[in-house]
Amino acid sequence: MEIDSLVRALSHQSLLALESSEQLVTDVLRYAQTHAKNREAYWYHKQLLPVDVGSGGLRTSPARVLHELGVATTLLTTSPLSQVARHWAAVRYCATLTRTNRGLLALTPDANEVVYHHKVTQSEQLGIGLALVVAKHVLRRQFRGWTFHAVDAEVALKAGFVEGGGAVESVSPTKKRPDYILLGHHATKTRRRMKIVILECKGTHQQPSFIHGQLARAAVQVEALSVGGRHPPSLMVASHLTQAGITAYVLDPPGDDELWSGDDAELDGLLSTRPEDRSWRPRTATPDDTQAAQIPNPPPVAGRGDRHRNRRGRRLAARRTPGLRHT
Repeated sequence: MEIDSLVRALSHQSLLALESSEQLVTDVLRYAQTHAKNREAYWYHKQLLPVDVGSGGLRTSPARVLHELGVATTLLTTSPLSQVARHWAAVRYCATLTRTNRGLLALTPDANEVVYHHKVTQSEQLGIGLALVVAKHVLRRQFRGWTFHAVDAEVALKAGFVEGGGAVESVSPTKKRPDYILLGHHATKTRRRMKIVILECKGTHQQPSFIHGQLARAAVQVEALSVGGRHPPSLMVASHLTQAGITAYVLDPPGDDELWSGDDAELDGLLSTRPEDRSWRPRTATPDDTQAAQIPNPPPVAGRGDRHRNRRGRRLAARRTPGLRHT
């Protein structure tokens, strides 16, 4: 294929199918209950909720997916070659995504034929790019006027903080971590705010039912970190990769909402640069960070209290999850 034809093909808009429903929550919960008896990877406390993903799916392009992957997985932020490094994902995976005759975003035949660990790596990497596209789409629908950028969760944990959000701490005995911390910025003439959302990304070439186990494990990962001593809301996105079309499955474990507590002058400086352009290095925690990082008692199984309020103001009865309590 000629390079100009490839570039044009990558820019073609395709339809990415989205699914989030009560039935998906039930399937994930059933999977977790079945496997929690023997594996702590399925012991989670957050209640899972479906997400308003809109109707008709999400229109995007392979180029958009690969751009998100490149930016999120390039950690050489202070290197003069960082911009070049961000293009590596697009180069490596440029022949993996295509548009079907029905206009659906899908795997290419070549991408579907990779084997063994190559397939695992491919599904993981494409899962990151797809999840970031989907998460930003969902968050734009929920929070009009907000812009979200991804920071690698392991990098933030090693640094010990995210600027504007406070100390980043591990609050779970599991060694599993979420993939990214999404920092949301919004500024108006009268009020400046910040939101933080934890994101876990999954991808698979296997049967759709495999997604249920991935999302059950993701529910443990998204509650493994605290930011500023609080538990941010989360999104979990698992993408099913096939030649017939790609479907992204989305669930929302709610948490504490707005975490910004700084003054306007501090936030003005924070808003002036993109989080992924910052140099993330470990530092000694300040007294304020240490105080903010005090870990609260773990929430009870199936959510705190007997009821939760969703973002549209309706009250939802919390699901009981027997068998998932960590004893």
